[in-house]
Amino acid sequence: MKKIFFIITVIFYFLSCSQENSKVTDLEAKNDSLLRIINEKDASLNEFIEALEVVQINLEIIKEKESIIKMNDYNGENDATKSESVSNDMKLIFDLMEDNKATIAELEEQIRNNRAKFSKFEKVVLGLNRQISQKNTEINDLKKLLNQKDSDISDLNENIEVLKSNVDSLYSIQKEKSEVIVKQSKELNKAFYAYGTAKELKKQGIVNRRFYVLAKLKREFETDYFTQIDITKTKTIPLFCKKVKFLSKHPKGSYSFAKTKKVYDSLLIDDPNKFWASSKYLVLLVAQ
Repeated sequence: MKKIFFIITVIFYFLSCSQENSKVTDLEAKNDSLLRIINEKDASLNEFIEALEVVQINLEIIKEKESIIKMNDYNGENDATKSESVSNDMKLIFDLMEDNKATIAELEEQIRNNRAKFSKFEKVVLGLNRQISQKNTEINDLKKLLNQKDSDISDLNENIEVLKSNVDSLYSIQKEKSEVIVKQSKELNKAFYAYGTAKELKKQGIVNRRFYVLAKLKREFETDYFTQIDITKTKTIPLFCKKVKFLSKHPKGSYSFAKTKKVYDSLLIDDPNKFWASSKYLVLLVAQ
């Protein structure tokens, strides 16, 4: 009888232990589930807050880029490097604005789906939405300003091209005038001379007689024998003769001779303008 009672007692003990273990297991499972829910809740809140921070950071970057673009515009810098930089900054601004709009839309949807959980962030999201809307207006104004500047630069470039064309035309006209003046100047400064014995000059068709005393300049004389000079450069004509006389007309006082006792070395033209005023053809009759 005692043996049977002992066996029954042992059976009840093991049954009670088994029930306790089952309760503990259930409690642990419930605890794990609660922890998982809390962790998931914390994770979603953290993601929500991180998204808000990203939007705020993007707005700060946009503000900074706007300031840089306006500063470049104020300084009037429009070289290729600056234009490329402005273009890149504007692209970054548009990309960040699109990211912000998409993020805010997601946050608003989360608030609608779980107002109890995210209601405390509703005002923050509304504030960011207002900032984005205001920033969007500012960016549109900035875009208009840049477009106007590009238009002004385009007009300025057109004006520059017109001015350049006018300058080129004026330069061409001036060049033509200068060439004409140079040509006229060369013509005005052009003169010719010939000297020789009566026999030599008669042979060349310049004088009418072969004798020193009787030789006179022809009215229509040949010019092939003459030497061309520039009256501004040629002031001395070599002679090396014993006698010399002018057959062409040139004012006294405008010239002189370099000579020794027996020889006329050269003719010196002291006043070129006066000397060549009467005739641009100088003919000297010499005798050896």
